[in-house]
Amino acid sequence: MVLITGCSSTEDKIDKLLEKTGKPFELLYQEEVENGMIVLYKDESGFRHAYFSNKTKYWNISGNAELNPIDGFTWGMTNDPNIPKLTFA
Repeated sequence: MVLITGCSSTEDKIDKLLEKTGKPFELLYQEEVENGMIVLYKDESGFRHAYFSNKTKYWNISGNAELNPIDGFTWGMTNDPNIPKLTFA
């Protein structure tokens, strides 16, 4: 019997994201990219984005962007030493 473990399917990746966030969210957009997956989602604190690295099997989650910012514009970013990619949304 051979058992191969990993996080390869989209569903597995989203399940890992839910485990990491620890709270429910609404998935707004997801896209497989060359080395992983990027998602946009909304939780109780605002809009967020996250990047999954296929190499490290790790989610890099942004801070929240406000739902109704005063000036009409908001953004979030990630910068994590586990994934050498800086993302803005």
